Formats: sequence, C-alpha cells, structure tokens
Amino acid sequence: MWAIFKDIDQEISSHEFHIFIDLRTRVEMVEKLKSIKFSGYSSDTSNAYECLLKVALAWSALDRVMALTGRKDNFNITNAALSSAIKSGRFEKMINALKELKGTELSNKGLLNDLGQNKASTKLNRLAKAIRNSMFHGTLNPTKVGLVNASSKQQMLNSLAEAILDTCVSEFELWASAR
Repeated sequence: MWAIFKDIDQEISSHEFHIFIDLRTRVEMVEKLKSIKFSGYSSDTSNAYECLLKVALAWSALDRVMALTGRKDNFNITNAALSSAIKSGRFEKMINALKELKGTELSNKGLLNDLGQNKASTKLNRLAKAIRNSMFHGTLNPTKVGLVNASSKQQMLNSLAEAILDTCVSEFELWASAR
C-alpha cells in the first residue's frame, strides 16, 4: 500500500493525504496487534477483546477507504467458515446481543439477507459494521456475546478482520490505479 502511495503522492490533495495516513495507520494497527492484556482480566477475556478490537479497527480502516474513494458500504466481505457458523447457530448469542445494542442496525431479516441462507460464501458487512459500532460507541463485551473460552469463534472473527483488510488494500489499489 505504501509503495503504491509513493507513486501518486504528488497527485493527491492534502485532504486525501490525511485520509490515507489514517487508513494506513489503522491497517497497520490490525496487522501488528498480536496480543493485548488487561490487568485483572483472564487471558481468555483479553483474547476475546482482541478479536473484537481487530474487527472494529479493520472496519474503521474500511471507513477511511470509503472516505478516500467516495464508495459506499457495498463491499463484498466474505468468510465461508464464519457464514456457515452463523447459519448453524454458533454465533446466535452474539447476533442477539448485537441486535439489542442501539446503533448496530442489525436485524434478523437483514442479517439473514446478508448471509444469503444457501450460499457457500456470503457477505458479512452488516455484522462487521455492527461489531465496530458497538465496540467504539456501545457496550459490547466478549462475555455478553459468547467469545470468552471460544477460541474457534475468535479465530473466525480474526479471519473476518483479515478479509476486511484485504478489501481495504484492493479498494485502495483500484483507487490509486485510476489516478
């Protein structure tokens, strides 16, 4: 991403430059976040917060991509394993907790539409955005959503963060190539 930016840095506005710096910082934060520890919290709880934070920061990076490119939230962020787990009910506690939080815009019908019920790989934008909003503006915690002592679920959410970052990079590359 940085190498591409160096090729176009003379062609962008000051405003675009600042958005890019925000984007790059958020991408690096997710990529370099390897472990968080909280005094008085178990390692399982800390690990659960870590995966939620990664998804929230990754979505925040995608927010910066949207600001830079002018594109709206119509990306196709997918993860077959996570979609399958949601459809099978393994994330029911999380979905229900997110639906109860204000500002998450997550409804059963909306989530089911995003998940495409019978598709092998499905769009997870609404879930990622709900996690981001409730982590930064709400009261989301890993116990409430069933992530403590659930390493396979944590791994799936870490994969979701990676999928969001992949979207950030590819969208940035498309935007930069059009410059």
